[in-house]
Amino acid sequence: MKQNSVTRAVCAALATGAIGLASMPASAAELTFAHFAAPTHPVAKWIVDWTKDVTAKTGGEVTFNILPGGQLGPITKYYDIARRGQADVTWILHGGTPGRFPLTEISNLPFMFCSGEHATKVLNDAGLRRQYLDAEHKGLKVLQIHAHVPGQIWMHNKPIRTVSDFKGSAIRPASRTIGAFVVALGAKPVGMPPNALAENMQKGVIGGTFMDYVAGTFAFKLGPVSKYVTEMHAYTASLAFVMNENSWKKLSTKSKDVFTATMSGREKDVGGSWDNLNFKARGVLKKGGSEIVTMAPAEMTKLKAIGEQVVQKWVADLDKKGKPGTAVLKIMRDLSAKTKAGSTNFCS
Repeated sequence: MKQNSVTRAVCAALATGAIGLASMPASAAELTFAHFAAPTHPVAKWIVDWTKDVTAKTGGEVTFNILPGGQLGPITKYYDIARRGQADVTWILHGGTPGRFPLTEISNLPFMFCSGEHATKVLNDAGLRRQYLDAEHKGLKVLQIHAHVPGQIWMHNKPIRTVSDFKGSAIRPASRTIGAFVVALGAKPVGMPPNALAENMQKGVIGGTFMDYVAGTFAFKLGPVSKYVTEMHAYTASLAFVMNENSWKKLSTKSKDVFTATMSGREKDVGGSWDNLNFKARGVLKKGGSEIVTMAPAEMTKLKAIGEQVVQKWVADLDKKGKPGTAVLKIMRDLSAKTKAGSTNFCS
């Protein structure tokens, strides 16, 4: 009798558990989304909204644990963090792992795009991604490729008013593509993590850095050490939301469709999140005492000509290595021409 009572209790517990499981989505999963940005960053806020949207549209099949602020490591590690499965989804900066994404990096060359929205529309083009870019992200499912607002040159105490003013200056480039631009301008590229810039500009270790208004003003607080910021909208940097391939394969077809749908057609949301803060950041700099320098049209023409030389040499070097550099550049520029008119435009 006692054994029967125990048996009945066990059966009841199992039945209760079965009912509980039956009430859950068939393939419920909590995914870890890790990234390097502070929770206040505009894209970090976009990530929070996106994860809530996915959870709602999958009917709770997918939920998220978000780890912002570089909790799993520095910005350079997030490709491998996703590839190795330390997190299911991450946000990566292509320039953080130089040479790993040679075709995607073409978008980071000088004067390619006029806004984050503009660059994102090109980079997230389905045909370009399918033919060339997604394949560079080995071990990962690419959810979306995008870019930030174009960058300027920030200088501690020497204004850049002409192309010749670059000569001899120690400049921290934003990427290896912009490092080639720095060399072509007669300056010395100095690699340095962005959180070390303010201190090293103050000490005179470097004269300045390439950076966009939003990051320089709000994230890395360069205003107090930058007496001059020369506005040239010289480059954008590419980034991507990526997912571990095994984590992707475990999703149901329904959830995969939701992921794809909620990452598509969002170019203005993501790239534009930087664009929307551009003028606000610029205003904060001016109010803080930084001089916004505008180069004369003739000097900008010289600057862009040097930038184009860098672009052509870069893609020619890729061609020599057996990569379709020239072909990808043409596709990007054709897409750029088609999408520029309908995008935010900071170009002069």
